[in-house]
This record gives sequence, structure tokens and C-alpha cells, in this order.
Amino acid sequence: MEDLHFCWENLTIACTECNRRKNDYYEVGNEFLDPYIDDVENMLEHHGPLVLWVNGNVRAETTVRTLELHSHIRKELITRKIGKIGDFNNLLERYLAEGDYILKGLLGRQVKEMMGKYSEYSAMLVGVFSNKGITIE
Repeated sequence: MEDLHFCWENLTIACTECNRRKNDYYEVGNEFLDPYIDDVENMLEHHGPLVLWVNGNVRAETTVRTLELHSHIRKELITRKIGKIGDFNNLLERYLAEGDYILKGLLGRQVKEMMGKYSEYSAMLVGVFSNKGITIE
């Protein structure tokens, strides 16, 4: 296998722990999910701070198991994600309770930004949001 350390196609932003767990893993035909190419949101399931794979998706399962995104072992990651869910829920509560039209619009925009494709843990927050059954005006 060729050295992929400096290959642009193999580089992405990842936390130190995920990068360490990935190590030098690369398997042709069973590559890790690529958020720039793959429809990751339809390949993974978010259950609060835990991530699972859609049944039958070998690449997604390989990614999740290798990075241990489904495990209590990743305490620091899970703690950060729980904190993000708490912040998101607090923002949603403020949005729902706000009576001032302008401030409500600003809060709604912030909620949408947190769920935006390029925001940290956005897929998880989209799942949290959809479970609440509310809409943003």
C-alpha cells in the first residue's frame, strides 16, 4: 500500500482521537466514509451522542467500529456531544418561548446554523431536532 499521509484525497479535519484510532487504516473497497463524497447522513444513525451504522452498510459499520463512535469508551467525545445537545436544547427552548419577532428570527437562524451541514455534530443535532417535531419559521 502506498503512503497516504500526504495524499490530499486522504486528508480531512478530524479530532486527534479519531485520527489516532484511524491510524493507517485503508482498505480498497471498504474505505472509511468520506463526508465530502458520501451521503453520510443516510449511512449513519444518530442516537443522541452515539453513532451507529445503517444495517448492511459495511463501510459505515467499519468506520463506526474502528473509530468506536458507538461505544461508551469514547467518554470525552460523548461528554462533548451531550454538552452540544444541552446547548442546542436550551437554544430551542429560548426560540420557542421568545415573543419578540426579531429576536425569535435571530434565534431561529442560530438553530438552523447549528444544524447546518458544516457545523460540528450537525447530523446529531438534526436528529435531536426531528425527534422534537417542531418547525422553525
